[in-house]
Amino acid sequence: MLPFENDFIRFFSTREKIRSLKAKEEMQKNYCRKSIDKKTSALTDQQVLEIEERWKKISFAYQMDPVWHQLYTSKTGKFSKDYIPNELHYYFTEYQLINFNYLRAFTDKNYLALLFSDIKQPKTVIRCIQGFFYMGDYTPISIDEAVSLVRENIGVDKGVVVKPSISSWGGRNISFYNGDMGVEEVRQIFSSYGKNFIVQNVLEQHKDLAAIHSDSVNTVRIITILIEGEVVLLSACLRMGVGKSQVDNFSQGGVGCGIDTEGRLRSIGYDRHGNMVKQHPNGFHFEDCIVPNFNEVVKQVKKAALRVPQFGVASWDFAVDKTGAPILIEYNVGGGGIDIHQYNNGPLYGDKTDKIIDYVFKDYHYEDATIQYNYYVYNDHVTISNGSKDMSVVWIKKEHHGLPVTRIGRRAFENSRLKLAILPKSVLHIDYCAFYNCKNLIYIRLPKGLRTIGRSSFNGCTNLKSVKLPHGMNSIGIYSFKNTGNIEIHIPATVQSIADNAFEGCQKVVIHGVKNSFAEEYAKVHNYCFCPDY
Repeated sequence: MLPFENDFIRFFSTREKIRSLKAKEEMQKNYCRKSIDKKTSALTDQQVLEIEERWKKISFAYQMDPVWHQLYTSKTGKFSKDYIPNELHYYFTEYQLINFNYLRAFTDKNYLALLFSDIKQPKTVIRCIQGFFYMGDYTPISIDEAVSLVRENIGVDKGVVVKPSISSWGGRNISFYNGDMGVEEVRQIFSSYGKNFIVQNVLEQHKDLAAIHSDSVNTVRIITILIEGEVVLLSACLRMGVGKSQVDNFSQGGVGCGIDTEGRLRSIGYDRHGNMVKQHPNGFHFEDCIVPNFNEVVKQVKKAALRVPQFGVASWDFAVDKTGAPILIEYNVGGGGIDIHQYNNGPLYGDKTDKIIDYVFKDYHYEDATIQYNYYVYNDHVTISNGSKDMSVVWIKKEHHGLPVTRIGRRAFENSRLKLAILPKSVLHIDYCAFYNCKNLIYIRLPKGLRTIGRSSFNGCTNLKSVKLPHGMNSIGIYSFKNTGNIEIHIPATVQSIADNAFEGCQKVVIHGVKNSFAEEYAKVHNYCFCPDY
């Protein structure tokens, strides 16, 4: 291995993560720019200043580009500094509140009946899971039995709908079948969908929704966010198909219209490009529709959102059947379109904007790197997170990105080959195992502003013979200098807390300090040599 090869790998891999995120952000911004008509007027200087001031508090992590505000202002005719850019929602809010490890399994349409067993869903004819066939109740069946069940249902009422059960979004690859079909035709359908799909009876929707567009099942899309145990409904829209389309999806040419708190549609809707639609293409006036049983839809959405707290942000699609019962169609997690919501209902986070942003960025940090170490950037400070294991000398800067380096983080230089470490005056805390088992460490310069040394910070630093703690420090943690061999330590009078086992395993401990100080009393209690400083 080449000298410092691991450090270069660490450095460039960290920088690649930053570059990748910036590229994703720029991709979203470019999408926005392409959506703005060239004739669109620019925002006024005053509007730009309002936007900059509004989002200044998260500028350490995200640079707001007014291009999104320009887009929404031009499409809706209404300016607001609170519009939420796609990249802010997708790469910050969603990344903070969604555990993506659960995504593939927990959004598999074949398992929604288990996750939400008490929430009404379309009747399932068969399930195909990893190539195995099941009845709606998960009873295993043969492919021949599956073919027979589909053939029995395909000519009943409105027939059946076939959907991919995983990795499906945007209404893609959804097919409807109605009428007589032969065995081989059904087998061919199965073959075209691969190993994971679901076949359900086509839902008969409520007459009030069918009146808008009867060829498609028109669904309520509600986006929720889970904060401190509370499900917050951010926005509700009705998605409607157009023309001969059997799907209502926004990305498949459908139209969306906002829904107020009473369930009534607003007077104006929008298509996927943000074009204003004053009535449905078939002539229906949106404001003439009140979503049937909307309060119950909301109730079911809240119940469902609490069922999967792994997904702090989710978009829920509910239909309303002919009896008025809410029917869960599916839910989407990660990258759920927010354009439709802001076109129709204004800024996505509404009066919860401050609460949501504060919650998302409360402990938010991003990682950056130098060749010597990685570091986390918070809104008001920097923490050293992962240092070189091969370098013999590390000189930590006092600030990065204009923010002070205040912490040497957990296990930052654990098991490194360090001989010399210079810490800047800005460092206030040395955390758990920060220099654990640095057997070659012979000298560390501790800054004047240091306040605490955490558990096992210098545990196992067998060559660390002398340490001078700065005036102003107040505590020395558990096992801080355990197994350091023979050590002389200068402890200022400001230290008022030293763990009983801070020097456990040391062969000899000499404490230098002020007479009648806590350090002298500690030395007496633990039978350590005390040398007064005059």
